[in-house]
Amino acid sequence: NLLSKLGLSVQTLTPDLAKQLGVEAEKGVVITDVDESSAAALAGLQKGDVILEADRQPVSDVDALEQVLAKAKNNDQVLLRITRQGGSLFVVLQTQ
Repeated sequence: NLLSKLGLSVQTLTPDLAKQLGVEAEKGVVITDVDESSAAALAGLQKGDVILEADRQPVSDVDALEQVLAKAKNNDQVLLRITRQGGSLFVVLQTQ
């Protein structure tokens, strides 16, 4: 699985999960765990971050994120827009 290869464990954001995490986003993919020696960790991704867009496309669930990553795997990197503690930031994730 591409996500685990990149060091990410993720889950589709639900209204309940958003409440638990104190996240304002209504749609997206929550990072539930990051492998410390992975590309995801190097990119600065953290547990609790919510991925809103990948490669400038909105990702509302895990399937959508996997599809974008699969298409982007010929590129060396993918641009993610995430929300963390109420702020929004861009992260470049190396996919090779």
